[in-house]
Amino acid sequence: LGDPYSETLRGTGNYTDCSYLVLWTYRQLGIQLPGTAAQQGQYCVEHGLTVSKADLAPGDLVFWSYEPNGRFMDITHVAIYAGDGMVVSASSTQGKVIYCKIFDADKQVLYGRPYGK
Repeated sequence: LGDPYSETLRGTGNYTDCSYLVLWTYRQLGIQLPGTAAQQGQYCVEHGLTVSKADLAPGDLVFWSYEPNGRFMDITHVAIYAGDGMVVSASSTQGKVIYCKIFDADKQVLYGRPYGK
């Protein structure tokens, strides 16, 4: 928490963005995921690793689409569900990794469980 947000510098020093936060976290668990939020969402779909919002558990991924971008499902953001309606998110608007209430329910497009069902 608190690491600085940078899409350009992600992976150097403490800098991260949303997809790198997910990539790094799952790498610690021995799970290799692709590099962008859209690719991570596509990986979950293609490997049967999706769940419903009602079945979210800590460690699951929440994907958002804020604008058409031509990527898989137009996914633009991903965060890690922490339980009790909370997520860990690399926030571009706040400029750092935060722990907050899950947000923008109307923009959520996919839920994934890369560690299996």
